[in-house]
Amino acid sequence: MNVKKQTFNVVFHLRTSKRTDERFPIYARITIDGRRIEISVKQMITGEDWNENRGMAKPLKEECRVLNNYLEQLRGSFVTCYRECLFKKKSLLLRHLRKHIMEITMMNTRFKKLMSHHHQSAQYHVLQ
Repeated sequence: MNVKKQTFNVVFHLRTSKRTDERFPIYARITIDGRRIEISVKQMITGEDWNENRGMAKPLKEECRVLNNYLEQLRGSFVTCYRECLFKKKSLLLRHLRKHIMEITMMNTRFKKLMSHHHQSAQYHVLQ
């Protein structure tokens, strides 16, 4: 009996060609059975705050630690989607993952608003 082994991987990297000031957009590269897609995670970071080998921000600043937590949540969400498709014995097509990613992107927008509110609130309390 010949069983085909599926491969799945998620890597975060900077898109250096789309530099804005000193900041670069972070992209997720998702590979399924040798086919891949790249999507923006709608976050920016400076090159000096990024560890390319680990595919994460250097955890020296609080905002980088928050970003790393967010990236790990994204990775977990992608893996969960992949496992659900395996469990249901569905073939995971990149379009299924793309739909899932769109939902996550909407959550990302809410996350950014929440973080902005948190930072403003924290600054307000520090100034008082």
